[in-house]
Amino acid sequence: MVKGVLGAMAENSMAIFSVIFLIAVAAGKTILTKAAFKQINFAYPVVLSGLSCIVTDVAILPLWGTGIASFSVPKKDKLLSFAVVTLMTALGMGFQNLALNLLSVALQQALRATLPVFVVIFERVVLGKAHNFWIYIALVPLMAGPMLCVSGSKGGDVSTMGLVYMCSGVLMSALKIVYLEKIVRSVR
Repeated sequence: MVKGVLGAMAENSMAIFSVIFLIAVAAGKTILTKAAFKQINFAYPVVLSGLSCIVTDVAILPLWGTGIASFSVPKKDKLLSFAVVTLMTALGMGFQNLALNLLSVALQQALRATLPVFVVIFERVVLGKAHNFWIYIALVPLMAGPMLCVSGSKGGDVSTMGLVYMCSGVLMSALKIVYLEKIVRSVR
């Protein structure tokens, strides 16, 4: 049994690393964003979303320049699909940015950590994709963490609108990931 668990972990080591790396980057980004915006009394999440898009584009440039990634304009019959992905991205970022001033960093990250749970659910519903048993087991703590965080939060750490914004952003991001996977499969 131990060999089976270790074998499964070794087989999924890149996925495990990716989840840990995503959590570290997301937590760092949120903490830095909140710290910066508290200094200047910033209340415009649309500007933050726009800046995030610009920084992402600039960060991608070296990948294109080195040939690691390529860029091509979507075909006309796929433009609507890519427009939907763009809208989902903007809505996800907007909702999560609206939650910035309404939730504590810990609660934001706990809620954001549920993204894989909703991706797995949407993959099952939209794509009909089933996952390995261990993937489902790994989702349990991702759902338990936010519940513990919310139940243990003080009044200033949590607000109803903050929860609505953050959950809407996470759901939109998960749906975008699954929809994008569906589009990429259809383009190949």
